[in-house]
Amino acid sequence: MEPPRWTSPGWDGHLLLLHRTEHDRAAALAAWARHGLDRGERVVLIEPEGVAHLDSATTVLRRHGTDPATFLACGQLQVLTADRDLYSLQGQVDLVEGALRDGFPGVRVTARADAADSLVDGREHADLERAMNRLCHTRPVSALCQYEADLAPMMLHALCGMHADGIVEAQLRCRATPEGLSLAGEIDVSNHQVLRSALRAATTTESTRDLVVDLTDVGFVDVCGARALLTGTTEHRGAGGRLRLLRPAPAVERLLLLLGLDRAPGTILEPR
Repeated sequence: MEPPRWTSPGWDGHLLLLHRTEHDRAAALAAWARHGLDRGERVVLIEPEGVAHLDSATTVLRRHGTDPATFLACGQLQVLTADRDLYSLQGQVDLVEGALRDGFPGVRVTARADAADSLVDGREHADLERAMNRLCHTRPVSALCQYEADLAPMMLHALCGMHADGIVEAQLRCRATPEGLSLAGEIDVSNHQVLRSALRAATTTESTRDLVVDLTDVGFVDVCGARALLTGTTEHRGAGGRLRLLRPAPAVERLLLLLGLDRAPGTILEPR
């Protein structure tokens, strides 16, 4: 399934892409890059050394309807090979400042997680993720961090916490809003752990405020997905906070009512 397409601000900030197949990765990468190119931003694609042409980012863009040649020629699109300098805080700052000096209103940076495997260790990689998060919140920067979806639960939770602006998965999008999260797509046994981790990350800093989860664009929820809405907010509700579930579609609302989510402590279901 194609990821549900969002417009700004759904493609902005420090984003986590969780992909199970090359098709999922390519579709999301192409849409994210095209959004930045359409806005006149510089898009920087960082690739592992020796990546095959058929797997290259420029090939991905071409397959999804964007001819990279013109953008490469004018410097709006850059394809860089991952190296130690790029995977440093100064390297990240230099990328951003260079784009702004060249007159671009913003910069987008993306890389596969495995591009860093031979360059930095796990602790350094986590430090870089946190540094990029700060850049995305203080400068006109968006970063799309590409990870394979088969992650250990603790790693998934940590990554969701580092990418609170948004999470992109084959069937599901989680986007941060001022009051909580906006969800789009489908939630089932394949991605309920992603939702649970996103909810836990969204309540880390202010555990007693209302957490508003907008379900307007959710087309399907199964029992695992409904359970994730509760298990992901257990600590939040236990500390006195409330979970407000907004505007579910009729079929989704029927399931939530059938499972008794409207009666769960600290949970409020607000119909359309």
